[in-house]
Amino acid sequence: GRLLKDSKYWLTKSDVGEGVYISASDIRKLQLAKAAIAAGVEVLLHFASVKMSDVKTLALAGGFGCHMDLQSATRIGLINKALQSIAVSYGNTAGDGAQIALRSEVARLKLDSFQKKCEYINLSATTLFNEKFYDNMGF
Repeated sequence: GRLLKDSKYWLTKSDVGEGVYISASDIRKLQLAKAAIAAGVEVLLHFASVKMSDVKTLALAGGFGCHMDLQSATRIGLINKALQSIAVSYGNTAGDGAQIALRSEVARLKLDSFQKKCEYINLSATTLFNEKFYDNMGF
């Protein structure tokens, strides 16, 4: 089945709380975000010549990473099954890192050194990303 375009389906209070509903648009947004994240991980691993089994830690950061239910994320394909057991939530790393960099010249020098090792990859401009995005659209 499918949800009708403008319909809202109320969830029961025992599910998530009072007055919460989900729409077809909500599910579509989740589907697109999930496909983009999963595809991005696969493409970045490809460009780095790293296999999924070689990854030692999956670092999750920010509000998204901190509050994610890893089992649910794995079940819908947001996180690859091989990475679930090595996922670690680190909290607000951007804010913490900015504070450290502002207070420490040594930290800024380390960041500069790290930045020089990084390479920008425009995922949306790669054919592989489009293929992987399509492959990861299903739940």
